[in-house]
Amino acid sequence: MLDVDDLYNSSGGSRYGYVDPADRSWEMFEEVLEPFEEQLKKYYKLSMFNAAKMYCMGILKGLYIYEKEAVSEFADWVTDASGENFERILSDWKKEQKNPADIAEMENFIKKNCQGI
Repeated sequence: MLDVDDLYNSSGGSRYGYVDPADRSWEMFEEVLEPFEEQLKKYYKLSMFNAAKMYCMGILKGLYIYEKEAVSEFADWVTDASGENFERILSDWKKEQKNPADIAEMENFIKKNCQGI
């Protein structure tokens, strides 16, 4: 769970310098995504391409839901993070794919489940 209080506690002025809250919010958002991306990479390394496709769909759907439904104060700091990470993760997934049918299935999934991100 991304909490705005954690953002405020880890940004702003300190004895070590200044950490911009906007920059820190993006770092925090990406830190939350990191374990999911690592698991996706494991599927690639193990040639588990169907599992990677399904897992990627889950990540993308989660980003879509966050983009559309998050109403927290933290979400106000990362207004473009969902969309940009969505595109990056999808692009990275496509680079690993060799099967045009899997790419078509992913595109169909996005059309049905992730309109407008």
